[in-house]
Amino acid sequence: MIGQLMTKNTPHIVVKTVAFQHCPAAYEEMLNMINSVSRKLATDVYLIVLRSLGYEDGWAYEKSITLKHLRIFAYNLPTLVVKLGNDTAPLLEQGLQALYLERGYWMKIEECTEAVAICKGIAWGRQPISQLSEAIQYLLRSFKDNPSLIAPSYIRLLDQGKVYTLAPLYQISSELMLECQSLMLRYARAHKRPELAIKKTNAAVSGLLTAAKNKQTKVGLLAEGLRYIASDFDNCIAALKACTSKQDKDGLVVLLRECDPSILGPNRYGLPTTAKSIHIEFAGITNDLKAVYLISPKMVLQAQEYLLRITERCKASEMGIAPKEFVYNFPSVGKRLFELQGQLDTEDRQLINDKGALAFLENEGKLLRWFWEMTQSLKDRNSEIRKEISIQPSIGKKSLVKSYIALAGLLSFLVGSKVRIQRYYPFYLEFTHEGDPTDARFYSIRYIYENYPALGHDLVKAKERMLGSMEHDGLANISVHSFFRNLKPIFEYCEELFTAQEKGTLATEGAKALSLNNHRIMKKCLERIQQRFKSGDIVSDTAHAQQKGLKDFSALFGFTWVDSFPIDAGRADLFSKQQKTDDYYTLDEATQLAFHIELILAKNNLSRLHQLWLRVARIILKTNWNMAPIFNLEVDDLFEVEFAGRRSYLVRLLKPRAGYKTQWNRFDTGAEVEMLLEEDVKVGQEVLAVIRDLQFIMDELSVDIRASLSDTHPFKKSLMIFNDGLHSNGRVKKLTEGGYKTGINDLLKVNGCPTPFSPTKIRKGGLNFIYRQVAKDFSKYKAVGNHSWKVFREHYFKFDGNATEETLSKAISVMGDYFHGRPIVEKIQIVTETQEYWQQTPNGKCASQGNDAQARAYNKTHHALFKMLGIEESQRCADFNACLWCEHYRGIADVEHGYRLLSYRDFVIADMESSIGESLNTGLQKEYVYLLRQRIDEVLADMDAINPGCHQAAKDYLDDHGIHPDWALASTTSMMQ
Repeated sequence: MIGQLMTKNTPHIVVKTVAFQHCPAAYEEMLNMINSVSRKLATDVYLIVLRSLGYEDGWAYEKSITLKHLRIFAYNLPTLVVKLGNDTAPLLEQGLQALYLERGYWMKIEECTEAVAICKGIAWGRQPISQLSEAIQYLLRSFKDNPSLIAPSYIRLLDQGKVYTLAPLYQISSELMLECQSLMLRYARAHKRPELAIKKTNAAVSGLLTAAKNKQTKVGLLAEGLRYIASDFDNCIAALKACTSKQDKDGLVVLLRECDPSILGPNRYGLPTTAKSIHIEFAGITNDLKAVYLISPKMVLQAQEYLLRITERCKASEMGIAPKEFVYNFPSVGKRLFELQGQLDTEDRQLINDKGALAFLENEGKLLRWFWEMTQSLKDRNSEIRKEISIQPSIGKKSLVKSYIALAGLLSFLVGSKVRIQRYYPFYLEFTHEGDPTDARFYSIRYIYENYPALGHDLVKAKERMLGSMEHDGLANISVHSFFRNLKPIFEYCEELFTAQEKGTLATEGAKALSLNNHRIMKKCLERIQQRFKSGDIVSDTAHAQQKGLKDFSALFGFTWVDSFPIDAGRADLFSKQQKTDDYYTLDEATQLAFHIELILAKNNLSRLHQLWLRVARIILKTNWNMAPIFNLEVDDLFEVEFAGRRSYLVRLLKPRAGYKTQWNRFDTGAEVEMLLEEDVKVGQEVLAVIRDLQFIMDELSVDIRASLSDTHPFKKSLMIFNDGLHSNGRVKKLTEGGYKTGINDLLKVNGCPTPFSPTKIRKGGLNFIYRQVAKDFSKYKAVGNHSWKVFREHYFKFDGNATEETLSKAISVMGDYFHGRPIVEKIQIVTETQEYWQQTPNGKCASQGNDAQARAYNKTHHALFKMLGIEESQRCADFNACLWCEHYRGIADVEHGYRLLSYRDFVIADMESSIGESLNTGLQKEYVYLLRQRIDEVLADMDAINPGCHQAAKDYLDDHGIHPDWALASTTSMMQ
């Protein structure tokens, strides 16, 4: 009981004191100091002292410890009261009971004790918790006779276990302390060694306080909590770099990972030792699904069924390594989910437990998107984290990706169709996959969708219209895909040009915004495209395609467009008139490619897919053919026909045209061979050079695959198909441009070829003749067993550089004989402006004044015909086949004249080719036609150098409109209405 109240008289005042019976002087002094502030507090503390001295029942420390805490509390109580300000009443009036009844008030007391400056009674230097706060906790424990009572800032695993405090975080905010307290406790409880995990608490608190010394970091923590650091890469790196000890850094890493694993990855808890083992096995490979079982027993059953069904359904030769991959990687799905379960709410965890893998598709793929985003975030950050702060990622990059692939594979099996994450986002445009009928291609318009929502919705509508309307019925997915690849970047690199009002209009009006305010936004876009072309950022073809795409997009929704800021290639800088050397292969590079292709093909252990890649590469090198029509080849596109008693081979290449249709006229190969040869058909030496490769692909590499397909399968007749390797996973696929270029280059690189394979360079460079020479010399080289490029180049490869220089002079000589009596010029003049007196010809302009050598040669050739018909001799030449070799011919570098030349080449010359038989008495007809075609290509190239893009624009026009009217009557194969 508290001592009696006594009155002490002095000359001037009367002071009321309290007599604390049984208390030594040191205790009594401290109690009087407390009593001077609050009698209720003094009464509570006196009870604690009596318990410590043994005069009252109840728990208390021994006397010296009690006295230590008593001094700290008494000396600092006045300062604490001042710090509490208006919140002092509960403490002074209710005493220690106020803290026990309201933990929020106890937190307020703790927060103030951390803010109290170091003062009398507290040793120099801060401890993990203020000694004043620790003293208050002791007093309350003894007062309530409860030694296991802990302050709000403490955590522990068991009632009597060791405790750890986060009270220093009050220096930042009480909210941050509570957030970190919850995270550390969750981490410790989930860890397989909780007693070790919880020891990270003090280091984590110390590391966070060190990071918060940065003012910006502290402001961010006050505003956003721990996620200010944990969810931002730069802030995360800065905070960890601020830590002065490895122990503090490791502790802070644990705390940040527990808050948000998207940057540093999840904490590795380790599986409980009591977890049930469930083994899966395939082809001698075993693994354990115990982590999956911890998350969802249902998912274990689904995985077992998947493995059983895929093993039963597939033959060993057809299923690739998919079952092995599943056994290897699916168990890690459980581990990742176990480590990341703290990021999921209770409902989601229960959903996974109940429905297994199918839970990831619920709620519009919410969980699948979460798992995918976490995978992508960690995949991208791993190497950066290791580089910046030397922290080993908790999950390997490949492990993350493979975990997601394994989960997606199981889901695809369960729902009966391929599951693609892109289908669960509104900003992906879906297209059919030309190489895999079970898959799809996706194109992201996320930037537009998020910044300009209405415009994003219009892009989605545009895709549906272009693929589904009658007007665009013939457009292939790949053409529409290209349309959006040209359209989307325009809005990205024009963003800085748009005013806030214009951005708002795009966001709310969509495509309509392009035509508003006198087409102001469209004009800005067209001008930026023109500027990028002039600066060399994009080539003319790209610039034309982007401007055309923007106008077509506006017109698709019924809005008008403006024809401003044209791509005037004729006035481009001089460098645009010259071909960049990077666009071509050197002789050595072309030879190296040919050599390494032959070298790899000579190996005996090549897979089917590698053989296919290499033989296609050889075909492209030998012919300069486009990849797309090669990949689309079917068995019906290879013909063996007989002309004049000789067998000949034809290859039909179906090229993309307007509407993605071909002008090829189908015919019955079993009937008499009477057909119209068009540009889609390759014949002669060009085909002979590759027919063996094509036949090998058809009869050896793909014949059994085709036989295994149903009659309705889209690849039933395809040549360029495969079903082995990681690129297939047992499914039948067809070569695609992207996959092929990646695959062939990886294969060449692994086998020591330093030159990348680029079909574009091959087509531009025209070095296909090199392959014939390499193949010829390689047979000798292979016979002697050498295996180095250097040896081959120095001792076996023989190339006469003068041979190519003779090509033009030979052409001049041959055509001079053909156009007997006419002057033949070496170089055609290409111009952009015309003279009034020039005459229009089907292929260009004629600068002849008449009555010249060309007119005389023409009259001489047709003298008998003119005489028979009673026609006077002409003053001008009208042999339009001779124009391309005539000194008076002027090629006009514009789309119109490119259209004329292409009509001549692709229809008139095609007629000439079809009329030439395979017999030996055809003389130089084939060579004449070949040189004419070559001459046209040279003129078109020269025109494109002066006016970049005119060739492609002319080709597009030809595809849309067919043969030029001036050539229509001269062609027997043009498709005239």
